[in-house]
Amino acid sequence: MNFEKKSYGGGRPVFVNPPTLVGGGFELDTSAQSFAIGTVIPAGTLAIVNESTRKVKVLKSARVTAISTEDTKIVTLEHDEYLSNLFAVGDLVHIIPADDPDPLVEVTVTAVNEGVVTLSAAIPSLEVGDIITQIKKVNDEAAFIDTFNAATIAPIKVVNGINGIDVTKDALMFARRVLPVPASLKTNDMLTANPHVRYSNSL
Repeated sequence: MNFEKKSYGGGRPVFVNPPTLVGGGFELDTSAQSFAIGTVIPAGTLAIVNESTRKVKVLKSARVTAISTEDTKIVTLEHDEYLSNLFAVGDLVHIIPADDPDPLVEVTVTAVNEGVVTLSAAIPSLEVGDIITQIKKVNDEAAFIDTFNAATIAPIKVVNGINGIDVTKDALMFARRVLPVPASLKTNDMLTANPHVRYSNSL
């Protein structure tokens, strides 16, 4: 495979110990997920690794920092030099577990301006501090896009073409330095699908 891989940023460590690289070379699956060119996927982002196809999808997640009082469809997300907003126009998003999953109010991203997203409809009961994630619809309920089993090792800036991406299936990360992970993905602070991807609440 011919990869174009560009790391970006990275002045703040996110791993407690050096992560173990899954060898062989992987490609960001841009056919399954949309990313604006120039989007930076931070290190320590949860990932779905398919070792057969060598493709990787990632958890698009963000913590809500403000909701417009004039238009509740306009939502400000945590976004800085270390934690980028990964959402793209057309993404189906919600909070998991959904507050009112029967039926699920389908909400898509209609506009993105760095850390501010405009939604097609207000997410019911959304509050500051909630974590919005990209979802899929299963039986009229919100579900994660797949089973997360790894994490990205270094920040990657999305380019037009093939995006190489390094991942780990064995790492201990600082929870406060990576994109937020919904509580329903964790059991006793451990990733349910892979107990070797773990989080520290230090720092």
